Amino acid sequence: MKSEIQIIIDKPSKGLTNQEKGSSFERMVRNILECQQYKVLPNVNFTGLEIDLLAEHEIDNNSSLYVECKAKEKINSDDLKRFAYAVITKKPNKAYFIHTTELEHQVSGLKIQDFDEGDNFKNVTFYDPTIIISLLCKHKKIKKPDTENIPQEITKQFLIFSNKGDYFAYMVNSTSFAFPNDLYLFNAKDGLSITDPKIAKEIQTKISELNSLEFKSILNKTNSLPLSQTITETVVEIPQSDSWLDYKPASEKFFVGRKKIKADIMQFFKIALKGESNKRVFYLSGKSGMGKSSLLNSIKANCFNKQNRNKFYAFTVDSINAETQRFVGLAFQYLLKKAIADGFISDNQLKNKKISFVSDFDLLSDPSIKQILEYLKANNKFLILIFDQFEDVFRREHLYKPFHEFLLHINNEQANIIVGFSWKNEIMLSPTSGSYKFWEQAQGLGVPFEIAGFNNEEINLIIGQLENEPKIGKLSNRLKNLLIEHSEGYPWRIKKLCIHIY
Repeated sequence: MKSEIQIIIDKPSKGLTNQEKGSSFERMVRNILECQQYKVLPNVNFTGLEIDLLAEHEIDNNSSLYVECKAKEKINSDDLKRFAYAVITKKPNKAYFIHTTELEHQVSGLKIQDFDEGDNFKNVTFYDPTIIISLLCKHKKIKKPDTENIPQEITKQFLIFSNKGDYFAYMVNSTSFAFPNDLYLFNAKDGLSITDPKIAKEIQTKISELNSLEFKSILNKTNSLPLSQTITETVVEIPQSDSWLDYKPASEKFFVGRKKIKADIMQFFKIALKGESNKRVFYLSGKSGMGKSSLLNSIKANCFNKQNRNKFYAFTVDSINAETQRFVGLAFQYLLKKAIADGFISDNQLKNKKISFVSDFDLLSDPSIKQILEYLKANNKFLILIFDQFEDVFRREHLYKPFHEFLLHINNEQANIIVGFSWKNEIMLSPTSGSYKFWEQAQGLGVPFEIAGFNNEEINLIIGQLENEPKIGKLSNRLKNLLIEHSEGYPWRIKKLCIHIY
């Protein structure tokens, strides 16, 4: 599904400044920067629907950021050249190029050649519409609507910023014809369906691509329950790849390398199993793109191999969509139910017994849980619950407090449960925030493991997956060396390069 961001600006009066004309545009940019803990410096330069500005990090005052944002239908090669010149002359620590439409083929090729593969712009990050939407949703600047009730195929999504409100628009093909015919609108603030045809007409008038579509809406039934009771939570495992060229985190079949850190983490589990450690918590840190999710998938697979399957039972949770303080408890409940259903916990008395918790902040005290803990201890078995992408939880008090209590109870009880979480080590927490103290305590409770970049041997294993394809075969040494050089040790990058070659 293609994505695009649209900025709608009503015709301004003659007295308005460029900045006032672009208030919706500026709000989008500021939201993106706030997600990354940057604050905009004075002298923002507006030219039509283009912004260029300087920002500094809220914590590290020495970290400067140059941002160029273009809300235009097409980005051309000159736009990238001007951006490159600005980065070279302004010499910021980091630079963002934010574009609201997807790059076309030629410009995309120039980006790869000059920025992705060049040595002069390693500090540059490109934000395309899909990344922008994902980032704003992740940091709760907007709410992604539930599109399951939209019939048929969604061909394109728009995120629309306007001075009258922000919206998601979906183009839908509900016929056998090649073109989309329906338009669905949602409020980007709360994710609710728009039912007012006047709003739809106004948006369609401003965005010609939507003009010929028939506006339809999904009616939202009101619920008299308090908000805290109506919010639902979804527990999802870390996704796994179906093939070597799948962009999802690698499944065990396609996982390569990481022998040392994987052995170290498994050794930590075994030491706990032997009763030689009072630690029941571990955390995995590393830069974005180092393959933390893939490593956790492999750790989980190791727990289910012939050697370990009667000792360990692992469940890995993707935390990116955590919403409520009930998330940790629901994940724990899911682990317990799966372990019972799969026969790892095989006591007949526990199979049909209801699992209960005293509260969101007390997950171990109920008799039903005590019985499970006693069974695990008596049979020398361990449950392992790992939260991936957990860094965002540390920024939200209602999420990290129940998790903190869970860690404390797990360690204090010396229960046969291990809890782990992954953490992007480029995430910075303010020492004045409540989460900073929690993070320090979590570090004290846990055993640290840090994942580094791929070495040449591991990179060659990824290249080997490409070479094993019948139509590819052996690559030249020159091409291999280029791949090793341009991957810079990032697993995701060497994988992406090999996929592109394939």
